Amino acid sequence: MAAAYEYEEVVLGEDLEFSPFQWDVFHCDAQIIPVCAGRRVGKTHVAVPKFFSWHHEDLDLLWVEVAEGRRPRWPGEGLPRYDAARIEPDVQYWVIAPREDHLEQIKGKIRLLYTGEGRRWEHPVIKGLYNKGKEFWTWQDGVCGRYRFKCAASEAAVVSQGTRAIWIEEAGLLDDSYYSALSPVTWDYGARMLCTGNPSLSEAHWFTQLSKRGLRPDHERYDPKLGHDDAVRTFIADTIHHAYLETARVNALKELKYRGPLWAARWIFADWRQRIRNVYREWTPGVHVVPVRKSRWWEVGPHTIKTPPDSIIGLKDWSGGVAPGAIVINWVWRDNPIAPDDPRPLIVSIMDYEGHDAYADHGWWGVIRDATERHGVDEWRPDPHDKELVKAMRKAMKKNGIRVVEGPMQDKGGRISLMAGQLHYDRKEGIFPAYYCSTKCENIRRQMAGYRWQVKRSGEVSGKPKQWDDHCLDCLAMQMSDVNPRIIQDGHKVYRI
Repeated sequence: MAAAYEYEEVVLGEDLEFSPFQWDVFHCDAQIIPVCAGRRVGKTHVAVPKFFSWHHEDLDLLWVEVAEGRRPRWPGEGLPRYDAARIEPDVQYWVIAPREDHLEQIKGKIRLLYTGEGRRWEHPVIKGLYNKGKEFWTWQDGVCGRYRFKCAASEAAVVSQGTRAIWIEEAGLLDDSYYSALSPVTWDYGARMLCTGNPSLSEAHWFTQLSKRGLRPDHERYDPKLGHDDAVRTFIADTIHHAYLETARVNALKELKYRGPLWAARWIFADWRQRIRNVYREWTPGVHVVPVRKSRWWEVGPHTIKTPPDSIIGLKDWSGGVAPGAIVINWVWRDNPIAPDDPRPLIVSIMDYEGHDAYADHGWWGVIRDATERHGVDEWRPDPHDKELVKAMRKAMKKNGIRVVEGPMQDKGGRISLMAGQLHYDRKEGIFPAYYCSTKCENIRRQMAGYRWQVKRSGEVSGKPKQWDDHCLDCLAMQMSDVNPRIIQDGHKVYRI
């Protein structure tokens, strides 16, 4: 069987620039490889060649079977594409990601490295690699392979005995149900699995549990109660010490100053451990709760802002009943006017509505119309789980030129870490919060103060918040998409989180 280093010499040569951390991942021969790392460490950059190296190893075995007559020679090479697509491939490889944009990023990386003009490497075992919808097909010397891309937003499970390897991108964002569907392919049929992403803040999340199983006793996060599995090898890297680009390390140090420890735990240090019961530990009513008024200027506590907000956004959480769970109205400045050097946007909640009492007179639609007219809302973000409401709001608001954007379906840990970054402040360093709440927002104030992590019987904090009295906080979670705009830096797409 061809080893990874042979693939490295033949395919990559000296052109590939890997950090020591990335070389360790590339040379790992474990069946299951969780890569739990901070931002801009180069997870995808090493994952694509690693994933293709498994294909290279599989081909050695398949060629022997073809030569010995135990496997029919695949006749796809040279056939029209529509004929080739009708033939069942010898092996399949799956790439799973929570959103379509993640899959497009991966496919773009594959095209850059292996296909088309200007490709960096000439792959010796992949000829005729072409994109057919959401698939890549490969063939060489009578052996065919297929790379299939699946967005986890669709509920279809990936279960196939012909699957040889699975790559799960942004594994910390996928629910446990998807891993339950994928794990039989690995444990029962021997397929290999590569998991990359930032960690979930939940100790019970499958990616956290799998990462812990792959740690060895000499690692500081090793759990002697859980032990380790020889088939799993975990790699953990933080942005400060393992950043792929020097600019990413510099930006991480700057953001660490502004965003606080809970945000940094996930996005910089790749740390899933929790040691305190309050979720929003930096929430301080005397700092974050201020009088808010719109007169000639926009007055937010002691700050007078002379530039209008970029957006006035209405957020609606769905409780699953007849009435919506909550509505929150925010002012949003994407470039912070209070502190121009602060990379965070400024978000100010000016009003909240919650419960059936608020909708008793006019119903939820009356409250939405009232909030739109009274506060000048120019964009609504309804809960994406309520598909009928999203459709109805788009139809109704289109007449007034008001945008209706389906709120992002992010994982709970991601929302919490981003919101915690907005709350962070440091008076000694002169750092102001990037989130303020009006004194009129009684529901937000109550829920912030009472938001707690679940605690196990042993007294250990689980990393999963209690799900009660949190509708307004779920609204604010939908606002966190503004905390994550994409920017271009040194020719690379990065996230300004």
